[in-house]
Order: sequence, then C-alpha cells, then structure tokens
Amino acid sequence: MIEWRRVAPIRLRSPGKYSSRCVVSLLLCLLLASATAGEIAGLPAQLPPVIDRDIEISFINDFIGRGSSSDDFRTQQLIGTFTIGERWIGVMDYSVLTRNSMNLIGRSDQLAVSAGYALVSEGSKSHYRQLFVGAGIRRIGEFGGERVQNGFHRLVSSPVTAFPYSDTRRTDVTAWTSGDWYALTHHAKADGAFSGWSGGFWLRGSALATSDGQLDAAAAAFAVARKGAIDLWFGLRQDWRSGYREPVLQSVAVEEQDLAVSVGARFGALVVETAQQLGNDASYGQIRIVSSREDTTTDWGPRPDAAIEWSFILPDVHARLGGRLSPEWLQPESSRWQRALTADVRFGEPQQGDNSSRYVRSLQFTTGLEFERFGNSSDQWISWYAGAGIGWRREKPIAQMPLSSLTGKHADRIVLTVDAGMRFGAESLGRNWRYRLQAGLSAWIPSGDALRAAGNMQFRVQEPAIALNIGMTFDAN
Repeated sequence: MIEWRRVAPIRLRSPGKYSSRCVVSLLLCLLLASATAGEIAGLPAQLPPVIDRDIEISFINDFIGRGSSSDDFRTQQLIGTFTIGERWIGVMDYSVLTRNSMNLIGRSDQLAVSAGYALVSEGSKSHYRQLFVGAGIRRIGEFGGERVQNGFHRLVSSPVTAFPYSDTRRTDVTAWTSGDWYALTHHAKADGAFSGWSGGFWLRGSALATSDGQLDAAAAAFAVARKGAIDLWFGLRQDWRSGYREPVLQSVAVEEQDLAVSVGARFGALVVETAQQLGNDASYGQIRIVSSREDTTTDWGPRPDAAIEWSFILPDVHARLGGRLSPEWLQPESSRWQRALTADVRFGEPQQGDNSSRYVRSLQFTTGLEFERFGNSSDQWISWYAGAGIGWRREKPIAQMPLSSLTGKHADRIVLTVDAGMRFGAESLGRNWRYRLQAGLSAWIPSGDALRAAGNMQFRVQEPAIALNIGMTFDAN
C-alpha cells in the first residue's frame, strides 16, 4: 500500500559534474527543437512535480529549429514562475502571436498574470501528487511584440516580419486548475547496466477558462526516468482550444489543438523540452532555468571573486556580455555589500518604435562599479545588486527595404548606465564555479541625441532608454 503524506517540496542537489551534459543538451535543443507554439498562457509550464522550482524562467522562440522557416502561431513566449511559501505559485506570461497565410496576415500580443494555490501537495521521493486551483487576468493587445520579435530576428540575421496588429483590445478574468500524479515504480539493480536509475509514469491535466468564453486544456501521459539530478520524460500530450472569435487568436488556437509527442530532460538547473505535433504545424521547444533555494543554501560557496554575465535586454533587443571583478582591497570590513568593478559590451539592431522598416544598429562599451547585497552566510540564494557605469555608445540608422537595407552615418556619444535587480542561485558547477539567474532593469543615458538619415528617412538616435535585463551570471571563487 502506498502511504501518502504531506511534505515540503522535494529538494534535489544539482552536482557540478552534470554541467558538461547541460551544455550538450542546450546545443541539441537549439538544433532540433521547434518553437512555433507554446504553453497555455496563464498556466505554469509543465514540469515533473518532484523537481523543486522556487524560480523558473522559460524561454520559447521560433529561431530554435524549424520554427524559423514558418514564423507563425505562438512564435515567442516568455514565462516566469515563482513559489510563495509552501502552497502558493505565481505565473507571468508574455506571448507573441502571429498568423502568416494566404487568407490571414496579422499579429496580436498576449499578457497573462495569475496565482494558484495547492489544494493537494503530498508525496515522497518516489511518489508525488498535486492539485492547483488559481485565477488571474489575460490581456490581448499590442505590447511591443513586433519590436521584440524583429529585434531577435535582426540579432540572428533572420528576416523581419511586418504584420498588422489586430484591432482587438480586451482583458479577461481567468480561472484555472492543474493536477499531476508522478510515481517511480521500477528501480534498476545496483549492479546492473542502469544502476541508480528509476522509472515510472507521470500523468498531467490542466485547464483554463476565461470570462470571454475561451477554454484551453491539455492532458499528457509520460514515461519517466530519474537518476540523481537527471530527469527524463517521453510521452503524448493532447491540447484543446475553443471559444476564440478574433481571427488571429482563432487561427492560432486551431493550430495548437492537436496530439503531440513530447520529450523533455532536466540536467541540474537546466530543462529542455520539445513537443512535436502529429497533425498540425504548431510545435514548440523551450529552454528553462530552474532555481532552488534549498540547493544554494546547502551546497553553495562563498561570495564570488569574479563573474561572467550573459543576458538579453528587452524590448529593444540587445545581447549583453559582461564581467565583474571583486578585489579584496575594494571590500570594506563588516559590510554585507560586496563591491565589484564591472565592464560590459552590448550590441543589437532593435526596431525603432512601431515601424518595422526602421532599425538602429547599436554597439556600447562601459565600465563601472557595482554593489551587491547577499543574505547571511547560510542563505545566499537571493541577492540584490545596483551599479553605475560610463562608456561609449555608437548608433547607426538602418532603413529596411523589401529587397535591401540602406544605412546612414553613425553617431558616437559618451553614455552613462544604471543597472539594478536581483540574482537567484541556480546550480553549482564544481568547487569553484556556479551560475545564477539575473533579472532587473537597465538604463542608458547618452550625452546627447542626434539626427541621422538613411535612405529618405530621418532617424533620431542616441536617446535615453530603460529596459528589462534577463540572463545568467557565471560566478568564480
């Protein structure tokens, strides 16, 4: 007889020896997964319930595989999931929807925010079941999706899209539920070829209804395998969509409703997953980073001496590569604030405003000083940072024509930067390395704006801006 009892979420170590496998899996995902659909907006992304996630960031984009050739349906999606206490969960979802067919060309953006409560959350290391109920809001409108999509396209040299936005603007109340039953029923012999592995099943069902009469639902059944910090799952997922009337949303919903083969893997803090539909064109792939407080409080080194950062800046899309150095002579005694010298480079070709024919090629170098405040010595899962810098920024206008691009003269300016946000521990990478999630705001203030021409267009460049900064930091001790 299986004995069910209430327990706290199961916490699993993430040994550094799996880091090389994480890199291999990430590359495979980039090569093989497709991303022209996504998760139900407003629901937590599906994840085996025995994997603890205090913070989870899911990134879905159609340049990951086959989606780059069709660029349709739920073409980009960003999901943030976080737990509050033992039973509450919060979800924030940003989706970019497009339709590019002979009969319909258009786009719409979708924002969803919701909270859920675990009515059931009980199990053991080999059996787990949970049931959530929740509510929230879901908004349809224009939220910079074209700028984000084309900014990423310019970053990876992919064609831009110029689809008109739908006129629909509305906000709906949502109610949702999701349930999971996970069980490991077979365990390999200690001296066999699969020593340490356990296998079993995972069943999942979810549904979300809106005040406008829309209903999204999914049911899935998986075979699972687990060994230490590795989780694998393979199975079938069926999605249903109904109640959509706006043409772009309705067309996307029709394509997302299908039976799919779903494959997923978790290596420490990295999760990769792809769902390939059997009858429609809308399949999806995603990369997720999972952060666990327990892992970083029980197996975490001292404050980092140096770090390398990689992040994306949104909605005016830039890639950012940075570094931090914390020498001893810069640290005051008995202070919880660690000081670091910083340097970074940012580059991109973001769309200027709402005009898909106007882009600005940007390159920026800065150096500065950052202050980071950790918790006490036994809890370094979360930290707060703030910093400022000075450097040089170059911007050049680009007029995107149907068959060519025209560029204008560049403008160079001294630039001031201000950054602030939070970092969350993700995984140890051996004795001397670890990586963390990073989310915050980044602002840049050039010393003055300028007018530049490209083709027959006038561009105002070197304007101040503030943006979202999401990425990872690799720390060294």
